[in-house]
Amino acid sequence: MRSVLAALETLGLAVEDETAVRQDAEAALAEAARSQPDVGRLRGLLGRIRAVLASVAAGAATGAAAGAGTGAAELAHAVLVDLQNALP
Repeated sequence: MRSVLAALETLGLAVEDETAVRQDAEAALAEAARSQPDVGRLRGLLGRIRAVLASVAAGAATGAAAGAGTGAAELAHAVLVDLQNALP
């Protein structure tokens, strides 16, 4: 999650998407820090983040992600891999 938050400003997301991803990432960090995290809630939060980042990562293959250069698309892909590894 920290990699998601660190990468947000360089991904070129729309303001609404950046805000949503930031809120979901912060909520996921808070949930994960609980003594008994709700795995279903974590999966839901990570799924929403993944959906937004997937559109940016697709630009690495097509070179046409709206508002994101190839570097941002590759960064989004790397963050998606991190998210996949973080899923319980």
